[in-house]
Amino acid sequence: MENEFFCGGVLVHPQWVLSAAHCFQKSYTIGLGLHSLEADQEPGSQMIEAHLSIQHPEYNKPSFANDLMLIKLEESVPSSDTIQDISIASQCPGAGGDSCLVSGWGRLVNG
Repeated sequence: MENEFFCGGVLVHPQWVLSAAHCFQKSYTIGLGLHSLEADQEPGSQMIEAHLSIQHPEYNKPSFANDLMLIKLEESVPSSDTIQDISIASQCPGAGGDSCLVSGWGRLVNG
């Protein structure tokens, strides 16, 4: 699977990526700052190795409950115009009507 898109993630700290637990592998090459699934490299992008991943302790494979995983990059990534970490919400959205911004290539309910 080398040089092939496998899963998405988001940089949540200069050295940590949040992804899905079902994407677990022994090691990863993480592409940061990429906008195209076709590109190996783009201006301002970086490819970084990672060899530590931590699945959510209550991840349940058949149901995909708690499908979260943290991946530690081998080095910290400095913020740039093309690579920035995002903040994780400190609390769950309120009771309906709140706006949330989501992004990714994941599957929606019923395909």
